[in-house]
Amino acid sequence: MQVTVKSFAQIREIMGNEDITVSLNDGADMASLCESLKQQDSKWQEIFSDPVLMACNQSIVTPSHTLNDNDEVAILPPVTGG
Repeated sequence: MQVTVKSFAQIREIMGNEDITVSLNDGADMASLCESLKQQDSKWQEIFSDPVLMACNQSIVTPSHTLNDNDEVAILPPVTGG
């Protein structure tokens, strides 16, 4: 299956302005996607060393969330403010 990964804010600055398509085994979860991204580019290791929010099809999800073909995944820095 394939999923599209979008990044935002400082994560997008690190990775560049392009969305990427990732091929995964059927039944893969968000944690598997993160591991796959880390293997593809060492910049993802840096990104995932800090907390991030993950969304699938515009809903915040946990690392155990199961992905489906053609899902759209967003990797977001945590929201901060005061």
